[in-house]
Amino acid sequence: MAEVLGTWEKQVRALESENKELKRVNTSLRKDLVRLESENMVLDLKSSLMVDDCFGVAIEEESERDEENLIKRLEQIEQEMERVQSLIGKYSDQVGRVSEDVHLELERIQSAQVESNEKVRRVEKENARLSSKLGRWMNRKDDETGGQVEDPKVGKMEGELKAMLDRLDAFRTELERT
Repeated sequence: MAEVLGTWEKQVRALESENKELKRVNTSLRKDLVRLESENMVLDLKSSLMVDDCFGVAIEEESERDEENLIKRLEQIEQEMERVQSLIGKYSDQVGRVSEDVHLELERIQSAQVESNEKVRRVEKENARLSSKLGRWMNRKDDETGGQVEDPKVGKMEGELKAMLDRLDAFRTELERT
């Protein structure tokens, strides 16, 4: 999810950068339009002073076409800016939803960690209790036997108790890993 979030953030930054560039171009084109309009005024003054010259008429027609092309281009740029702003809003909403999902998942993981820690604590407590019980039992057996040869059943029980303790240790280790 972090990769998706990072990708979306990169896309949002790229779109914001593109939006800034389009705004700069738009401003530049507006300045060009003002310049062309002032040139048109000069041309109008010159053409009114001149006799209807074919060359002058051709220049005037060409400047009108340039102005129309410039206006069309400005409209296209404004539409592109609106599209970019729409995309930025869309990605911003998606980033917000992903962020919420990440926070919920983090809370779930933290809750699971608390439960896991509680289980480890209980296993360690049980392990300590059984170890203590085994130690007391072995001391009592040593006192009872007083150096006598052990009964095979007692050896078997000790082995079973040790195996149980080993399983508890393995279970605790596994819980600590999760």
